[in-house]
Amino acid sequence: MTRKLKYLVCLLACLSVFLFWDQSLNAEALGFPECPEENVHSVSETADYYETVEDAAAFLRQQMVERKTSVTIPFRASAVPDQSLLDDIIDAALEHTGRPCEGDYIAFHVSSLNGQMSGSFDGITAAMELTYTIEYYSTEEQESEVNGEVAVTLVYLNLTEEKNDYIKIKTIYDYICDNIRYDYEHLDDPEYYTQFTAYGACVNGTAVCQGYALLMYRMMLEVGVDCRIISGRGSGEPHAWNIVGIDGKYYNLDVTWDEGTADHRFFLKSNDDFPDHVRDEVYSSDGFTQAYPMGETDFESAARY
Repeated sequence: MTRKLKYLVCLLACLSVFLFWDQSLNAEALGFPECPEENVHSVSETADYYETVEDAAAFLRQQMVERKTSVTIPFRASAVPDQSLLDDIIDAALEHTGRPCEGDYIAFHVSSLNGQMSGSFDGITAAMELTYTIEYYSTEEQESEVNGEVAVTLVYLNLTEEKNDYIKIKTIYDYICDNIRYDYEHLDDPEYYTQFTAYGACVNGTAVCQGYALLMYRMMLEVGVDCRIISGRGSGEPHAWNIVGIDGKYYNLDVTWDEGTADHRFFLKSNDDFPDHVRDEVYSSDGFTQAYPMGETDFESAARY
């Protein structure tokens, strides 16, 4: 079986949020439920209405973390809002927060997201209801299992606060490479959603690249190492991998391609030494690359630790 075959079904790992209107919007996005409370960005659920994109997004984000499938947001403005308000709230809800159960963990766990906006304007105030309908790749019960498995695994790996970031990254990378296997069984079954999830990777022990990248993202943030999921093309096929931050720079990781290998070819690599990987446009934009500056050369642990 060639490596290239691994990515035939990874199109779903390369989701980007897009919206269109006709009283509704469609977007391929993401989600996740029960997460330890200290890792959740909380916002009041008792508000009569929201007046800013930031507050509405925080509410939506929390509902997605809790795996709600229908979310209604009361929103008021001094004028009838543009329909792009729905887009703006989703974009803000999916922003990278550094919390393990938010950001990319939401953004690569939702199979579909639909929204509608309705309301009235009395000449002074627009009173709106924004309603989102969300479908997820994993269930609330599955994510509860992920919470437990991740916690137990991190205790087993003994990644205490005293351990430096390189040790944390290497230990988790080795663990995933050694214990997760590519889900060839469901390559031709895109409706078998578990292959795209952290649950598939960490509970079942099998996943495609999306599941590998999600588990890496989740575990990195749990131990305090910044991490992002990158979607794009691997050997010309849809693919997903990670970048992690260490010593002020970011480096590429592809745990899917290093799965089961002793010599990790795709570990802490610069862009120049990371062949056959092409990022989606959003991850190669000036804004993203400035926020996540890449190391000019591979990370050399021996010189620093």
